[in-house]
Amino acid sequence: PGEIKPLPSTRTRFTQPKTKRMACCTRLHNLMFFNPQHSNLLWRVSFLRQAGFRPGFGSAKTARSFSSKVTTPRTWSTAMYESLEVGHRQQSTELYSLGSAHRLALRFCGFYSEESTLRRAANRLYVSASAQSSNGAFLETLKIERSFRGDFGIIALHVWMLLRRMRAEGSAGKELSQAMHNVFQDDIEQRICAEGLAVRASKLLRALERSFYGSAVAYDEAIKKSSGGLTEALLRNVYFCEGEYEQARVLEEYVRYKIGCLGVTASDALLEGRVRFSNTQ
Repeated sequence: PGEIKPLPSTRTRFTQPKTKRMACCTRLHNLMFFNPQHSNLLWRVSFLRQAGFRPGFGSAKTARSFSSKVTTPRTWSTAMYESLEVGHRQQSTELYSLGSAHRLALRFCGFYSEESTLRRAANRLYVSASAQSSNGAFLETLKIERSFRGDFGIIALHVWMLLRRMRAEGSAGKELSQAMHNVFQDDIEQRICAEGLAVRASKLLRALERSFYGSAVAYDEAIKKSSGGLTEALLRNVYFCEGEYEQARVLEEYVRYKIGCLGVTASDALLEGRVRFSNTQ
């Protein structure tokens, strides 16, 4: 226990005794599975969240650090589509600050394996999808209810937009869609428990899953129409028939605009999870 010491120089790591190389891996393990007593805890938490080691509710909390800037509603229908891609360094600053020894140890521990990479991409996509549920300016602009069901409605909408875009990516998109949906389910379960409903969690999860699939089918059918159908679907599934039709119509403009932006977002950025809904000025 204690402060993590600097790792040995990369120039000498292969010539040092095996015990010293194992010490490097031990310090890396302490970094990835931190001890709350360590003084540099905040740095480690930031590293883990950016690297994708905190799925579910923890990842959803990370979304609050995203930009909260919102496009003016009246410009969504006329604005040109912009890619939602996020640069590599914007997505994971800490990983780029690691030295070669850290990277080698991460590779040794399976950090860059196909399964681990897929899970991190799914976490990033879900963080982006859930970001708007904690974006006060966004919710206030569209008059969306600040409650559990309001959060679920807006998260489910953004998850659907991502799932719809990933259909065009073949088998890779299918695998990532399933991984992101699993993270989505984990997060909703954590939110249910946070509401004090852990006893009824299983029953509520089944009901919410049916609600999600129902809304996704409604959105798929409505998006093919020129107008009207999607507004009504949003009024039912996001505003729960309690909002005004005009508010749902503005949300429809936002949804169609973001779908267009996802359409011009590069496939590699999508499959790596480098997408952010809230990066549009």
